[in-house]
Order: sequence, then structure tokens, then C-alpha cells
Amino acid sequence: MDYISVALSQDELKLACVRVGGGQPEVLHLSRRDVRGLPDEEMPKVLQGALAGFNYRKMRAVGVVPAVAVTTKNIEIPSRDPQEIKSIINLQAGRHTPYSREEILIGYINIGVYQVNYTKVLLVIVNRQLVKRQVRAMELAGIKPEKVIFAPEGMGCFYAKGLNLKKRELPVGLIDIASGFSTFCVVLHGVVIACRSIPIGVTLLEQEPIEYQKRFLEEIKRSLESYQSEDIDKYPEAFFFTSQKGKSAVLQNLCAPELRSETKILSYLDYVRVPASVQKSIQEEEDSFLDVVGAAVSFSEAQVDLVPEETKLQRSIQAQGHEVLKLGALTVTILVMVCGLFFLEIYFKNNYLHRLSTS
Repeated sequence: MDYISVALSQDELKLACVRVGGGQPEVLHLSRRDVRGLPDEEMPKVLQGALAGFNYRKMRAVGVVPAVAVTTKNIEIPSRDPQEIKSIINLQAGRHTPYSREEILIGYINIGVYQVNYTKVLLVIVNRQLVKRQVRAMELAGIKPEKVIFAPEGMGCFYAKGLNLKKRELPVGLIDIASGFSTFCVVLHGVVIACRSIPIGVTLLEQEPIEYQKRFLEEIKRSLESYQSEDIDKYPEAFFFTSQKGKSAVLQNLCAPELRSETKILSYLDYVRVPASVQKSIQEEEDSFLDVVGAAVSFSEAQVDLVPEETKLQRSIQAQGHEVLKLGALTVTILVMVCGLFFLEIYFKNNYLHRLSTS
């Protein structure tokens, strides 16, 4: 199965086409475009241009929302029933953001039962207009996203498959360094249990290395303090930097004493097949494509789906309309066939009576 995943922010557009199934996933295409200052009306054209030469309309599509655009919060819900958990979260979500309920979309990752009747979840909150903008741009480009995935969840699921993390008893940390920002998350049993966005990426690290390396280390400290203060789970047994690019080796050595666990660089590219034609795209970009690659590979496992309710309703109505049209067309066909048989019967009867009368 071929998937296309699209991440769209105010500054950049990233996408990946990935073939999943039958062994190791294969990256068919990667693209990054700078869209700073570009009006929304131009986004569909940019998308189509980035996919030139690909029959993307036949691919299953997914949108991707990065950690930098999302508010997360670890909370405990006094229930184990999925419907009851969803209902409680709908009521509580507004407490964790200054926006009204109508202005946000919410999702959650079920971390697991930690007490007899309590469930721990990672709450995910995002601005509704941001997601609607992305979905609209994709649809106008001829791409209908079936899901809108929270990028760190896709990253966690991706590494859970590659490293078989579901069998590990202790959590591990992932540190992904992209062009504009970095993502720190903790994964346990293949599920993301904590996440924090770091507002420092490759661009700033290249502009002023000494200053921003220092700031990056401070952000790592804050991320660890946040994780431990919320008493989410045990301390990670290892931390993996997800790319060999973006000064990862320097940052790994810098952060290792503070992380106080094994640290390694395990590039996401080691867990997918990458044709030579795609390698060129990767070499040209000082960026990580883990967010879009991970979302495509983890499509079926992702718990969070941020497609707006009104979009789902509209699609449901359209699907019902198509079914009605199909049923109507079928009814007309049957009526035509019945009428045809009726007139044929009359014709043969009249022909038979005519022959009797003339014989």
C-alpha cells in the first residue's frame, strides 16, 4: 500500500510518499518547500508541484501536525471504559488551554491502566483553524487525508517497529532535530507517553553554534525535569538521536552527561529502503523527514486523529449521497430492464397471435 503524508506549517511544507507492506517500508519520494509568506490560495499548487510525476490521487493520504503546533498534557482519567474516557476528556480539555472548546481539536493516546480504575493518557490539543487550513490545502490539491496524525506519535510507532520497543520494560527517549525546531519524546511499549517541542533546530545551530548548543542543552534539561516532575513513568534507559544530520553527533556528546543514560545516533533512514533518487533529496536538505515518514509507516497504529468533526460529517454526507445515487442508478437500470422485458413479452404475444390469425 502506498501512502502520502503531508506536514504544513507557516514556514514549510514537507511530504513523503512511502510504500508499506511486504517487509521494510520503502521511501518513494521526499520533498520540502519553503512557504513563508505564501498565501493559502497558493498552497494546493505548491503541493501539486512537489508531487509532479506521481499518481498521488491513488495513494492513501495522511496529514501531520508537528509537536511545535500542539499542547500536550499527561492526565489521569478515573475510568477504564473507552467511551467514558472520551467523554471525560471532552469535558476537561478546555482546562489545559486558553482557547475555547470551539477553537480546538483534541485527541489522546491511551498510555495504560496505572491504578485499579484509573487510565493515564497523553492529551493532545491543537488549534482547529491550523488543521482545517492543512486539510483544505490537501483537498484542493486532490488529496483527501483519511487521518491527521500527531507527529511524535508517528515517530514513536516508527521506532517501536524498527527497534521492537514493545518488548522493552523501560521507556526510551527520542530526540529528532529538524530545520526549525526539535522534538523530545519518550516511548514505552511502542506508545508515546511524553512529548515536548524544543524551539531550536538546524538553522539556529548553524547560525550561532556555541550559543544555541548551550540553549539546546538547557531545553533538554527542562524536558527531563518536566517528564520526571509529572511522574509519568520510569526514567528512560536510553536516548536515541534520530538522524546523522543536523549536528547530531555534536549534540549527542554535549547532552550525554545530562541525559544520564545510554545515548546513540540511530537514523530513521536505517529502518527504511531509500532509492538513489530519494537519497539526493535527503542530501540537499538539512532537515529531518522523520515526521512525515513516521506518519505514513504508522498510519494504522496511530490513536490520535485530528481530522475536524465537521470534515468527517461532510464526508459522511457525501458518501451517503453517492450511495443514494448508486441506488438510484441501479433502480433505474432495473426499471428499464423490467420495462424492456414487458414490451418484449407484448411483442412476442402480438406476433404469435398475428401468425395464428393468418394461418
